[in-house]
Order: sequence, then structure tokens, then C-alpha cells
Amino acid sequence: MNYKDTIRLPRTNFSMKGDLIKAEPEMLLRWEEMDLEGQISAARCSCPPFVLHDGPPYANGHVHLGTALNKILKDFIVKSHTMMGYYSPYVPGWDCHGMPIEHKVVTSAVGEEVSRLEIRRRCREYASTYVDVQRSEFKRLGVFGRWEKPYLTMSYSYEAGVLRAFEALVRAGLIYRGLRPIHWCTSCSTALADAEVEYAVHSSPSVFVAFLPSDPAAWSARGVPSGTEVVIWTTTPWTLPANLAVALNPGENYCVVEAEGRRFLVASRLAESFIAAAAPSGSVLPGFSCTGASLERLSLVHPLDASRTSLVISALHVTMEDGTGCVHTAPGHGADDFNVGREYGLEVFCPVLSDGRFGPAGGKYAGLHVFAANSVIVSDLQASGRLLASRNVSHSYPHCWRCKSPLIFRATEQFFLDLSHGGLKDKVLAAVDSISWHPSWGYDRMRNMMASRPDWCLSRQRNWGVGLPVFICADCDHTVMEPDMISHVASLVESEGSDAWFSMSVPELFALWGGTPTCPACGSSSLRKNEDILDVWFDSSVSHYNVLTPEFGLSRPCAVYLEATDQHRGWFGVSLITSVGMGLSVPALNIITHGLVQDAQGKKMSKSLGNVVSPLEIVNSMGADILRLWFASVDYTADFRSEESQLSDAREGYRKIRNTVRFLLGNLEGVGELPPSSSFVGLDRYIWLRFRKLVALCLVEYRAFQFHRVYRELRNFMVVDLSGLYLDVRKDRLYCDSVLSPLRSSSVALLGWMASGLLRLLAPIMPFTCEEAWGHLPSSLRTVPSVHLALLPSVEELSLAEEEELFAWRDALAVRDSALKVLEEMRAAGEIGGGLEASVTLGLPSSLSDSAFGESWADLLIVSSVGVVPSESVTASAVRASGSKCPRCWKVHAGTDLCPRCSSVVEALDES
Repeated sequence: MNYKDTIRLPRTNFSMKGDLIKAEPEMLLRWEEMDLEGQISAARCSCPPFVLHDGPPYANGHVHLGTALNKILKDFIVKSHTMMGYYSPYVPGWDCHGMPIEHKVVTSAVGEEVSRLEIRRRCREYASTYVDVQRSEFKRLGVFGRWEKPYLTMSYSYEAGVLRAFEALVRAGLIYRGLRPIHWCTSCSTALADAEVEYAVHSSPSVFVAFLPSDPAAWSARGVPSGTEVVIWTTTPWTLPANLAVALNPGENYCVVEAEGRRFLVASRLAESFIAAAAPSGSVLPGFSCTGASLERLSLVHPLDASRTSLVISALHVTMEDGTGCVHTAPGHGADDFNVGREYGLEVFCPVLSDGRFGPAGGKYAGLHVFAANSVIVSDLQASGRLLASRNVSHSYPHCWRCKSPLIFRATEQFFLDLSHGGLKDKVLAAVDSISWHPSWGYDRMRNMMASRPDWCLSRQRNWGVGLPVFICADCDHTVMEPDMISHVASLVESEGSDAWFSMSVPELFALWGGTPTCPACGSSSLRKNEDILDVWFDSSVSHYNVLTPEFGLSRPCAVYLEATDQHRGWFGVSLITSVGMGLSVPALNIITHGLVQDAQGKKMSKSLGNVVSPLEIVNSMGADILRLWFASVDYTADFRSEESQLSDAREGYRKIRNTVRFLLGNLEGVGELPPSSSFVGLDRYIWLRFRKLVALCLVEYRAFQFHRVYRELRNFMVVDLSGLYLDVRKDRLYCDSVLSPLRSSSVALLGWMASGLLRLLAPIMPFTCEEAWGHLPSSLRTVPSVHLALLPSVEELSLAEEEELFAWRDALAVRDSALKVLEEMRAAGEIGGGLEASVTLGLPSSLSDSAFGESWADLLIVSSVGVVPSESVTASAVRASGSKCPRCWKVHAGTDLCPRCSSVVEALDES
């Protein structure tokens, strides 16, 4: 007889190799045909909601690894919570306005005369193209969502919602127009918000400049030694033409340094460093000291224009960290300068135009770009004797996050959201306190950012965005910003889009609501439209207002916001400001921060830097499930580098998981219901307890958004506990026992229970493979047509007694490890070919019986026989087994042909 025919080897059509490149697109088509998203929504619509609100990616260019990480992490949350029994619809969105798209359109139209409306039309077309591109790419990653009904910040209804949110903030008295210094990009000719500023190394001239007293007698009257000059230090010489004051710290002591016949006033605590940097032969003049406050309101000669004076003022922002303790102050070019300048009634003087060049008010520097003017100004200071020292320094400097050009601070008329009005900042800080932050350091970071955040500049001097709906009187410069008027404009935009604001004349706009263009301040009819657009961060900041609505089947607050770490200063922060400013609840109960995907050099991947890696390259060569496994394997809360070794680890992990699933599926023929737990003995009971503990752990970690822990637990269980232990031991029972054996039936039922549970636990991470495997489960284990319609397994938590029982198994497994080490040494020495050729003798203490909690030692060690002798400690030895090898199961026994077990099985088969 060919005994191989009597063995029940694994049988399944679930292949060893996934062929994901071919299988995944086919799966996507199947899901679309069966309307899986619709089925999920219908199945969960009456369940408790758990909504993740999508922070909109920018609609330009293809998806890169950073955006893929973001979308896949969100998908982990949506899929896991859907399978935990929540209504968790995912409404994707896109951020469609803004400078990068406009820049692409404008640069492609070089040489053409293109109107504003034509630029906007082309921008809308460009954004629409990349919405479609990215939508297709996100779907290919296995991300579920309402892809055919996303939210777009350029849709008419969304644009109208932006204006209604602006209207609400105007009604709350939070919007004002004012002249103040802000970050300005001279390349893009527009204002930037703090969230649009990044820092990079920049080289600047570092100069020490001496100011002469303009009224020496007044200085002498305050006790200052005659001839004393006040020294400032700056790395922005180009701002010196706008200097109006020198600030001293009122509580600090100041001294005079003598060097080469001159006297210089500096802070006492900085005298030594000043001497080293600018006056190497200098020394402190003994007998003189004064406070900064004692010199307040004295005057100095301007170092570049002797016809002007600079006021000495007191300011607490003057620190003793570097420089001289005497700070050059230009209210038109710095936030602290502006604030202290208001206290002293200083003019907000800004001689720099929008393109970064000095205007007529810049005097001899008119026409020069500010950075080009640096060297000219330094030369002029050198020639006049005002320059004490100069050198170039490399330092962290603000840059435009889009065009990467260095920024300047420049005072301009802009529209701001007032964070001080009505205690808004305190309310925002209270909102920060009420949210759960993951990881916890996100709380401190956000709180610190909000505590120090200046008023938000909302206006941008660009074309592609939602027009800022206000009018300005040409006669008295009054700002006409009426809430009812903004409401009418919003209604117009809802029907015709935001182009209407730019295409219609002032009289036409007023005629819409039966009004006439009249300035309420002076009565003039000479009103002009404001031509600015709203900051695109404002667009996305009100997504909570526009999207968490019945229109999308959502409500506020949502459960989760999840974005990259740079969104603390971006979408997280601005969403909180508008939400609280509009008098609404917090937008989200949980805010999750993920790290950035870096290139091999540790730099953030960015389209503007050109160092992005396409996730589609990985998907098209390995499959989306491999990419998803990679992202599931890392602690996403920290930055991590894109390295080939990580992908190799993910691919190897996938191979091991797939092979384990394949073995499970191959042994489920005739699977029945899971028997009562009391029937499990030996290793079956161990794996039953172990799997229950695994399920409980995975549910906890899914709820805590700790996907790398879910993956680690699942992989370890499948590779170590299943493949390395249970399945290896149970092969003999599964292959060789009678199909009527109660023990075999119990083990098969246990395999089916675990197979179904593992596929459900893995489905949020590996949606394609788990769906494929789900289709190969016996119908009795497949209660729904898709694994994604199933619920995660539900188990009772282990009792204390069960925990102790599971813990006690460590001793039995330690005995196994000791014996396997001996057997491996015999194999290496050529004494045996496999474990079944060995007979093992175990020395065991009295705490361990002649069986491992109901499992025979011979089965647990996968050997032919085991003898147990009393011993104070665990020992293991082995010899080659004596007897004959059973031709069916290969165990060595005392007979000459089949072993007793196999003989009875074969006889039963013959009789049948």
C-alpha cells in the first residue's frame, strides 16, 4: 500500500506566493463591483460613530511616501474601528487653493498675457487633475473611503463655507486690518503665516555698529562718561535704514568699554564677549555702571543718516544671550520692535517694497534688493567709522516653505485674526487641555506654540484662493467689513464660485443685496474691492465647520485628527483657532501626530526638495500589502528613514505570515464548531489561552492607535507560537490521526477559530491578502462575503487562574528548548537525520510530571519516545531510537511495520 495516500496533507488553493502585483488590482475591481464601501456603511450606520476627519493633502503632484504613510495610518484606524463595530466613514479631502499650484500655472504661461480669471481657471483645472491622480493612487494603496464624494476646498459649497466661517469671526470681533511686520516672501511677493515658515541655514553679515549721542550734554547729565557710543549688534544690516530706536533692558546693568581711545556702552554681562568680538584691546572702565532704565528717552545719531535720530527705549525682550544688550529697533521689520514701538509712539517705518527692494523712502539704497544692500550698507558703515567689526555667520534663518527663499520681516497692511480679543488665546489653550494627544508630548508642543503664537495674518497677495470679502474706502481708507454683506457674498459664491468676487464690479456686488457702495465712516462712494485672497490655511482650518456636517453624514467633534508632526503649527493649530473663535466645540477628541519619512540622508521628503520616493514604485514591484506592513512595523510617532532593509524586513514578515495562513487554510477540511473549552488539553489548551491573550492585546493596541505593537504581537504569535511550536507539533495529529479522532477534530476546530480570528485581526493592516485568504475559508467560518464586513474577534479576558496557567507553560517550553538544543547537536554531528529518529531522556523536578500539562513529552519534542527520571534541575539527553521506523508517520517503534496508531487508522480506512 502507498501509505502517503492515507495521510491527510494540507490542501488549499491559497497559493504560497501572493503575486500581489496582479492580485491587488483585481481585488480593487471586485470591491468596486460589490460596492464594498456601501455595504460597510449600511452594515455600520446604526453603530456608535468613530469618525476620523481627513486633513486635506495638497492637490499637486503624485503621492509620495509621506502622504502614503499618512493615508495608510488613517486607513488602519478606519478599518480597525469599523471592524470593532463602529460607524467609521472616511470622507477624503483635498486642499486645492494656494501658491504652489498658482506658481506652476504662472510659470507655464511665461510669455503670455494671462488675466486673473484665466489664471484661476487654469489653477482649478490643474488641481482637478491631481485630485483624480491622487485619488487613484490612494485607492491603489488599499485605502477605503468615499472616493467619489470627497470634499474639495475649491468646491463652490466649501468656498461659501469658508466665507461663512470668516463672517462668524467678523461678528465675534476677531478680524482687523492693520499695519504690522510679518514674514514676507520677496520671491512670491506675499505674506506668510507662521505655519508657512521653515528654518534653514543662511549666511548673513554679523556687524557691531556704534551710535553717537545726538545730545552729549543730555548723556553727561545722566552720568554717562563723555564721548560714549552705544553699540548694537545685528545680522540684518539691511534693516538699519529703518532704525528708529535702540532698546536696552531696563533691569540690566550697563558698563563702558574703553578701546583705542573710544568708549562703548554695552551690557555688563556681555562686556567680555563684546571685547573678544569687536574690541580686542578694550577693557571695562572702572567706576561706572548704570541701569538700562536710567538712559530711557535719550537720543542717538542714526548711523546711516546724520540728519536723523534714534530714541533710547526700554524693552524686556532684550536678552543677555548674545550681542551687546543694546538692540537695534526697526518697528517696520520685527515683531518685538513693532510691539515696543507702539508703546513709545514710534512710526511703523518700512522703506522696503513687496519685491524686497528699497523704495524711495530707502534713500540712497532705493532700487537695491535688501540682501544685495547688506554689503553696501556695511561699506558705508565702514567708511563713516560706525562699523566696529563685521564677519559672515551661518545661522538658522526663516525661509519660505514653498519656494525655499529666505524671508524678511516687513510691515504691511494685512488682515489679522486677533488672538487677544475676548480672551481667545486662553480659550484655545483650554481647548488644547481638553483634547487627548497621542503621543503625549504633542500636548506640550501644541500648548507652547499656542501660548506664544502672534495674531494670525489671514490675507495673501495672490490669485488662486477665496477672495477676502471686504471693501476699502479710497478716500478715508476705512475698512468696510460688514457681516451681512459677507453673508451675501457667501451665497453668491455658493452658486457661482469664488471667481464671482473677482469678476463683478463693486456696484454689481452691492446691487446683489440692494445696497449702494457707501463708506459708513465718511460717506464716500469711492469704495474698492480688496484684491487679496484668504490664507489657504484658513481654507483647511474650517474643514471641521464645512465637513463635519449632516451633508457628509458626519458630526462634530470627530474622534480623531491624524497628521504629521509639522501640522502642530499648521492644520492642528489653525483648526483649533477657528473652531474656538467661532464658538464651536473642539474639532476632535484625539489628535495623533506621526513622524516624517526621511530620505537616506535624514532629510524630510518633500516635493519642493525633489527627494521624494514614489510609493507606487514599491507597490508596483512588491505590492501594497508589503508597503502597509512596513508602515505597520515602525513606531510612526517618530521620524524614520526610507531604507531598503526595512522593506526587506517587511517582505520577509509577509512571507512568513502568508505561509502560516496557508498552512492553517490547508488543514480546515471538515472543520466543525469550536468545542467547549473544558475539552482542550495539552498544547491545544496552551494555544487557546495564548490566542485569547493575543486578541485582547491587539484590541487594546488598536484602540490606542499602536499599530506597530499590533503587528509585532501578530507576527510573533504566527511565527513563534504557531509555526515554531503548535503547528510543528500538531502536524503528526493533523496528517496521521484518523479524521474521526476527537482530538484531531478538536485541533482542526481550533485552527479554524484562529484562522478566522487572525485574518480579521490582520485585515486593517493587510487588506488585500486577508480578503484573498477569507475567500478560502470554509463557508462555515465565513459569515460575511468580505473580511472587511466582519467584526474583530471577541474573547473573554483571561482570568487570573488562566493567566497563571499560561505562565506555568514557560517551564514546559523551557524543557522543550533544552531538549531541542541536544537534538540539534546530534543532527549537526550526523547522529540523526531528524527528531523522530531520537529517544530523549528528561531529568525533571517533581513540579513537572511525565506529561506537559496533558501533552505527551514525545509529541511536544517531536521525537519517537521520551523517558522521564527524577532530577532537581532540568536535564536532557538523547540517543538514536532503537526499533523500526513506521513507514507512515516515521516514528520509531518496537514493531516491524506500521506503529499501532497508524495500523488502526489504515485498518479503518480499509474497512470503509
